[in-house]
Amino acid sequence: MLKKMRWRFIGAAMVAFTTVVLALLCCINIWNYRNMTARLDNTLAVLYEIGENGLVLAPQQEKPPQDQAAPFPGEIPYMIRFFSVQYGENGKLLNINQDYIASISQEEALRFAGHVLETGRERGFHDVYRFLVNTADGKATVIFLNAENELLVARDLLATTLGVSGLCLGVVFLLVLLLAGRTVKPYMRNLEMQRQFITNAGHELKTPLTAISTSADVLAMEYEDDEWVRNIQLQSSRLSKLITNLIALSRLDEGTAVSGKERVFAQRCVVGNRGFLSAAAAGKRQILFPEHRRRPDRHRRLRRRAANGKHPAGQRCEIFPA
Repeated sequence: MLKKMRWRFIGAAMVAFTTVVLALLCCINIWNYRNMTARLDNTLAVLYEIGENGLVLAPQQEKPPQDQAAPFPGEIPYMIRFFSVQYGENGKLLNINQDYIASISQEEALRFAGHVLETGRERGFHDVYRFLVNTADGKATVIFLNAENELLVARDLLATTLGVSGLCLGVVFLLVLLLAGRTVKPYMRNLEMQRQFITNAGHELKTPLTAISTSADVLAMEYEDDEWVRNIQLQSSRLSKLITNLIALSRLDEGTAVSGKERVFAQRCVVGNRGFLSAAAAGKRQILFPEHRRRPDRHRRLRRRAANGKHPAGQRCEIFPA
């Protein structure tokens, strides 16, 4: 029982800790993904405005401009890689802008744009590119921004958090495994003292009970038909069974196997146990005769006969709790 309780404690602690770690893991990665997509979408919106206004993203000059009002200050304009495809009415191709990317040909750009327009989505990911579809004045402009670096960072963060979470779970499991014994030990000590008290009390009660039963047997030899002597013997027997059951329950708590049911002959069930069988007939117990389980009428007759102290000779029966 100590082992079962210890492993239950370990399991409950690990389930709780794993739930917290998974929640943190999901929150961190979802927050990072949402921030990444928001930054990419803002960049796409700025690129669309630059294209619509006829501005140049990265002018060719010796030194980048330091104007803080610029859409992308510093070296950022020279790091952005994107391309765009613009369609007019009736799907007529108007323009393909490949000035800021070298790894995409015109055919690939048209294929990417056609696939995005077929999906009907306004924004999302296609391969390693974040796209934005903007429709205005009868024109449809599809801008693709290379997000390979951002996706790699997101994957690295996911892998790192998974590794750290797995390491934390392993460390916590070892700590809980080492400390679980100390945690459940006081509780198990109390249970052990309780079981020991029950066992000792049972054995102590058996000593005077044996003396009473022996004295009753001696009296029964002198007064064979005395009702009071028979009552003493009956109550002594009942008390002895109660003590035996008490000790059996104590053994059951310790994990010692105790027989739950047994097969006996119906004759043994009936003779000397009419009171018990009457209680069984009243519904407190079930007496099942295997050969007649599919015949309820036969089963009821056998129970009535058993309750009246009669029995089918040699018939086997099983006694179960109701």
